[in-house]
Amino acid sequence: MSVAGLRVPVRVVVVCCTALVAAAACSADGPTGVWDTPVVTAVADPADLSPPLRDYVSVAPGGVYRAQFRQISASSLITCGVLIGGAFDCIGTSSGNIVGHYPLPAAPARAAEFLEIDSGAGFACGLLADSTLRCGGFNGYRQAEPPPGVYTDVVAAGSVACALTAAGAAVCWGDNEFGQSEPPSGTYTHITLGRGFACALTAAGAAVCWGDNEFGQSEPPPGSYIDIAAGDRHMCALTADDAAVCWGDNEFGQSEPPLGSYTRIAIGHYHSCALTVDGAAVCWGWNDDGQSEPPSGSHIDIAAGYEHTCALTVDRRLVCWGWDDDSDEMPFDYEPAGFERLYR
Repeated sequence: MSVAGLRVPVRVVVVCCTALVAAAACSADGPTGVWDTPVVTAVADPADLSPPLRDYVSVAPGGVYRAQFRQISASSLITCGVLIGGAFDCIGTSSGNIVGHYPLPAAPARAAEFLEIDSGAGFACGLLADSTLRCGGFNGYRQAEPPPGVYTDVVAAGSVACALTAAGAAVCWGDNEFGQSEPPSGTYTHITLGRGFACALTAAGAAVCWGDNEFGQSEPPPGSYIDIAAGDRHMCALTADDAAVCWGDNEFGQSEPPLGSYTRIAIGHYHSCALTVDGAAVCWGWNDDGQSEPPSGSHIDIAAGYEHTCALTVDRRLVCWGWDDDSDEMPFDYEPAGFERLYR
């Protein structure tokens, strides 16, 4: 199917390594060089592509992707990022199968540039340069149907999405089994989504949470916070003096952050990560696939998924570690036709 000049893939298997990279070529040592935006045809078998598919390739876990990103996010088995210039890629952690690919639109269609993107279970929502939202993917709870309006931030998790309006109000839509789509009134500066619950920071830095509270994850300790992130059943935040504070489930030690001064924080299902003031990544909690063993180096952003973690280096290259299924199939079907809504 062609959408705004882009032909959307049904399934594409990466030629080498493990996760998608836009505009890169492959060598024995990983991606090298730069290509123009490839054209991908919607077919069942990549061998049937005409014209031939240009490879989307990656490097092994711990390697650095050659594309440059403005922003990244991660969910259960999917990682999304906005590239410099406003294009985005969403990739699966299994063989780098393409979930969604949006090339930078030709002028004058600059309003279609993305500022940020976040993904839930088989769907994603992005904030455009004109401050509107665009979502696509699975839509069983209408989670891919954002309300019209002007927004400053958007997050997604499970089958829910939330956003902050220009006035700072929280708006949520999608699954509401635990009341996670019913945010309290107020003015907020940050918002985050976990599994069945959500939290936001007020202008004064107080954390406000709603939804599922089985593990105390919706009962934040009092204090003033500058950043906040939600996991599967726990929460973490950064205090005004850059310390990490966590609450909720602690089965794997994910709510016991090491002492230190941090600038960013991210949470996976049962592990947590943060960036120190010098950009080093520090992780704690569940580590059965190496998701809590970050590589050395200096980073400017970090995102955590189910059993994988990704970060941006100082030159905005993407580096990931943790779970990496090398099979040819996605663990779940992340190929719904509804992803085309992100391209329009």
